[in-house]
Amino acid sequence: MKGIAIDPERDGKRFNRGSLDDHTLREIQWLIDEERVGSKQFVGGLATFAPGMAAPPHAHPDAEEITIVLEGEGTFITPGGEEVVKKGQWQFIPRGVEHTHKNTGTGPFVFIWIYSPATQSTPR
Repeated sequence: MKGIAIDPERDGKRFNRGSLDDHTLREIQWLIDEERVGSKQFVGGLATFAPGMAAPPHAHPDAEEITIVLEGEGTFITPGGEEVVKKGQWQFIPRGVEHTHKNTGTGPFVFIWIYSPATQSTPR
């Protein structure tokens, strides 16, 4: 077994989720999962939101999540409140906590998302 170097441009699976009509359109890029790298414990990738876009509130009932902002500025929203998040900041989301991110800036809002163990999201 060896470590795997992942190049988002070469190795990621990109797709759009949501719609412009309800301001939820964003690009999701899966980079770490069992199919791509054989990971049994982690799922992760990149999310890119255009200005004004947000993910629908969702939770991971059986997983903890970490997000790390790479570019732009947004709002991190949980039942506990809202926080402005910027490049370099991390967010920790305990299992089962409903959450979302919204691009409140003028350019792209890009963040890494990783959750463990590998489970599915539960939309609200």
